[in-house]
This record gives sequence, structure tokens and C-alpha cells, in this order.
Amino acid sequence: MKPLIGVAMTMSQVNKGYFEVNSTYLNRVVEAGGIPLVIPANIGLMDCKQVIQKIDGLLLPGGIDIDPALYGEEAVPKVTYIERDFDLVEIELTRLAREYKKPVFGICRGIQIINVAFGGTLYQDIPSQYKNEICHMQNWDNTDYPIHKVILSENSHISKILGKTVIETNSHHHQSVKRVAEGFNITGRASDGVIEAIESEDGLVIGVQWHPEKLASRFGEPEKLFKAFIEKCKGN
Repeated sequence: MKPLIGVAMTMSQVNKGYFEVNSTYLNRVVEAGGIPLVIPANIGLMDCKQVIQKIDGLLLPGGIDIDPALYGEEAVPKVTYIERDFDLVEIELTRLAREYKKPVFGICRGIQIINVAFGGTLYQDIPSQYKNEICHMQNWDNTDYPIHKVILSENSHISKILGKTVIETNSHHHQSVKRVAEGFNITGRASDGVIEAIESEDGLVIGVQWHPEKLASRFGEPEKLFKAFIEKCKGN
């Protein structure tokens, strides 16, 4: 049987009160052999356990900024739209998935949720808080094309999945992992040092800062990340 993949929905910044998920994420799950089940952001924290018990893996997609208060900071001027209740649901889902040994794949906001869920912190705004920056915020209409390189750690789970230690990626984010959470390794960086990939020791939780779901339609390598994720989920 195909594994059931829970896909967290994000709050819409355009239509207040609407939940949404880009269909590209769902397409990649289907193409990799899974069945996507969307999870709305308005479920209660007490409901998260039931959801995790029903699914075989959790996909955390891109979306809005995470409330800095959740990692002990106040918002800088560039953080203007947050939804703490939504953040708390994704954090609870992530923690429970780890507890129940369900694979987790985080993309963009997803890697940040993983890091914050387990005690890490974020750069709230790379341009104002990080020196020697390369372009990390390309035009969203052009994110099906890579813009910079990422250097992956040798013998990391992600480098083994992709079969190389240097890859080209797209980039659409103004936040990134700062202090990595305990129990996770930094396994990918951009040339300016910005963290682009983290993973748990056992490889069941992997987060990337780029958008492989956008690249997969034109470049074959990103599909490997989704296929590897789905294969791990088949054991649940």
C-alpha cells in the first residue's frame, strides 16, 4: 500500500482566514509514490497525536515567518506577518512525528519549524543579520531554476540520497537556521555560510532551505529527495 503523507497547510497572507498548500508539493508526493493528506492549521494541539498516528510521514512545506517568541526573541522590523497558533500546531506535529519515529521532510519554512521545535534558533532576516550574503531571495516566478550552490557534508544522509556533495539550488527565503537544535547535524551550507540543510542522526528527519518541489519538474536530482522520503515512510 502507498504511504499516507500528512502535508501541513499554511495560512494565506492574501486571503485572511484561508488555509492553502501549493499543489506542487502534493504533485511531488504523488509522483514519488505517496498519497498526500492535507492538514489544516486550525486543528487543536490535542488532535495532533491522532493525526500523527494515522499518517506514515509528515511533510512541512514553505510558508510564513515563525513567531520569534517561540525561540526567545522579539520580532525585527522585517518580520511583519506571524500566526503563532499555526506555528504551535506544526511544532507539535513535528515533535510527535519524531516521538513516533515517523519520517519528516521540511522544506524552507519546514526546516525552520524542525529547528525551532527541538530548541534551535533562526536568523529572522538574513540581509540585516548576516554578513557576506549571496542572493537567497530570488523572484518566486523564477524558482524553477537554480541560483546558487550548496555544499553538502560527506557521508550525510542527504549527500548519499543525492549522490554528490555539491548541488545547485533555487532560493526564496529571508530567514534561516542560526543555532542548530540539539540532536541535529548541519549537513548543507551555501557559499556564504548560511545553513541550507540539517538532519537527525538517524536520517528520519531532514530539512532543506531550498525548494526541491519547484526544481523537480526541470531537474531530476530533487526528485530523489521525495522518493527517499516516501521510501522511509513505507515502513510505517
